[in-house]
Amino acid sequence: MSLKKNLIFFLPNFSFGGAANSIIRLCEGLDKKKYDIFIISIGKNYYKKRINKFCTKVYELNFTKTIYSFFFIRKIVLELIKKNKNTLFISNINYANVLSVFFLRSILYLKIILIERTSINELSIYFNYKEFIKKNIIKIMVKYFYKKADVIITNSKKTAKDLKQLTKINKIFYIYPPSIKKVFLYKKPSYNNTKTLRILTVGRLAVEKNLKTVITSLKYLNFKNFKLLIVGAGDEKEKLKKIITNYKLQKKVTFFHQTENLRNYYKSAHLFINSSYFEGFPNSVIEAINYNLPVLCSRSGGGIHDIFYNNKFGNFFNANDYYGLSRLIKKFTENPTKFYFNLEKVKKRIAIFRTKNNINLYNKLFNSLFK
Repeated sequence: MSLKKNLIFFLPNFSFGGAANSIIRLCEGLDKKKYDIFIISIGKNYYKKRINKFCTKVYELNFTKTIYSFFFIRKIVLELIKKNKNTLFISNINYANVLSVFFLRSILYLKIILIERTSINELSIYFNYKEFIKKNIIKIMVKYFYKKADVIITNSKKTAKDLKQLTKINKIFYIYPPSIKKVFLYKKPSYNNTKTLRILTVGRLAVEKNLKTVITSLKYLNFKNFKLLIVGAGDEKEKLKKIITNYKLQKKVTFFHQTENLRNYYKSAHLFINSSYFEGFPNSVIEAINYNLPVLCSRSGGGIHDIFYNNKFGNFFNANDYYGLSRLIKKFTENPTKFYFNLEKVKKRIAIFRTKNNINLYNKLFNSLFK
């Protein structure tokens, strides 16, 4: 039998984004002499070239629904555990988590970790009747199936607390994601109102990211010297373009396709906005803070509470309050001192979100499960 341990990471949608990035950064830092790493996704894995450098095998399963893939996933797990009983299956995202327990819990010797990467209030927010039914079913399944996992990990202290209240399970712990490799020095404020205000937002162009509110807020600004940079890809792009055209903001808003390296976007911006209805742990917010960008943030739950000292040093607006966001942007241009004060306070503690800390905690967890 191999002396190494098998780690199987499962994430249905392995596109550019926080969850995929967190998994990759963790895997890159793990000791390859101790672990054989396998990654499973449904459909294309956008990081495949990068993953191949450290991964024993990448599985891209061609299924239209996650549930249909589990008969094949079970087969993969059985083949791996037959060769090595020291096998750990790490599922990410709530709907994948409940399916992982349902289909894999009966496999002898297999250890299962569930990682909750989204705020629990996601299950109470829906945009149509179909989502209402789906999310309520997931909530019921979370209550029943999560207790059958070996360990449950959340990516924030707030989500761990909320999940414990929902499930009444004690074996829930939090480990912050590996958002940054190192902390950059804090620099003096870079914005004054003689400059063109460059506003940045980064993330999937999906309805839950609520970019409609960001774009609409621009309509109510009493100055014209600004630019909005939207970095991301997704189904909402054409709808957002129509809103931009309706408000005659075509010269003010520019889309950029999501990439792995966002350094130049952060360095060129003055202000960052996170407008989501709900968040697990927004790595982009930590990255923005690390690049010395003040952040305007919706009250989206999850890791936002942890990042901003239980909201003590945040600049917040309600998710659909485009006028409130517009007022915040105006306040920043008129008197950015408070925003930079909050940024400096928050930046003092972002070292806890470094990759090294995350990897050490996961190593301890893996070792405890393999004893």
